[in-house]
This record gives sequence, structure tokens and C-alpha cells, in this order.
Amino acid sequence: MKFEKITKIEAAERQLKEAIRLSFERRDKLAIHTLAGAAHEILKDLGKKKGVTGLIKNVVGIKEDKRTEYFRWVNHPKNFLKHANRDSENELDFNQMLNEVWLCDAIYLCEEITGKISHEMRIFRAWFMSKHPELSPMTMEQELKVMHSYKEFEDYEFWLKLLDNKK
Repeated sequence: MKFEKITKIEAAERQLKEAIRLSFERRDKLAIHTLAGAAHEILKDLGKKKGVTGLIKNVVGIKEDKRTEYFRWVNHPKNFLKHANRDSENELDFNQMLNEVWLCDAIYLCEEITGKISHEMRIFRAWFMSKHPELSPMTMEQELKVMHSYKEFEDYEFWLKLLDNKK
């Protein structure tokens, strides 16, 4: 039996790559969420050590009386998919948009921590910015102008082809 040594950052990057591919292949939303959540958790912990924080947990503009509700909404699906000790009879009302948000934030963390992102992460970010230009950070204005021309954000075959073309 051969073992493979893997760093935490390698694990997070691999989880992100697979979650992105599954997302463009329109595969199981819960599997994507689990991978994205695991990668995000690793990157969040690594980021703390470097003073880097993600955007999901530091959203500006949420009223103080709505913060608990917001964090419950953000964290509930991830916890639901990991644990059954307190809510074994509950059901999950899952929102696909959460996958997009978790992936985008994990990509942001990865880039802040390592100074680079993979081809897959760049493609996902371009897709996300094309689909949600109103949510794109102002610091990515140039990339947004180029990528905003890709109106095919619902054409997942188009984005899969971009994923496979690593030139």
C-alpha cells in the first residue's frame, strides 16, 4: 500500500477543483457543497494564521439583529450534511446559490493565502462574475470587463470546455 503525502493547501485545492468540475457538470449539489465546505474550512483555518479572512463570514452591511439568522442560513447546510446528532429527523431546504458563494469565497481565500489560483478556479470565478456582476469585487474590474462578455453562464458545456482547455 502506497501512501501519498498531502499538505492542507493541496487538499483544499484538490477539493475545490473537483467541486468546480462537478458544478459545471451539473452533478450532485450536496456533494459539491460538501467538497466546497471542506475546502473552505481548511482555507479559513490557514487564512487565520496569516491574517486572511474570507468574505462570507465578514459580510459588511448585515444589520446586527440579522447576523445570527445570516450565519445560521450560511452554516446550516454544511452542518446538516456532516452531523446527525441533534437533528436526525430534520430535512434540509437546500439553496444552490450557497454552492456558488462557498466556492467563490474559497477561491478568494486560496488566492489570498497562496498568491495564485488554479485554472479551474479562474474559470469558476469568471463564470461567477459573468452570472453575478453585481457581486464581483471592484478590484477585479478589468477581469470583469473581459469576462462579462461571456453571457453564456447558463451554457455549462461552454464552461466545461474552458475547464478542459488549459492553454
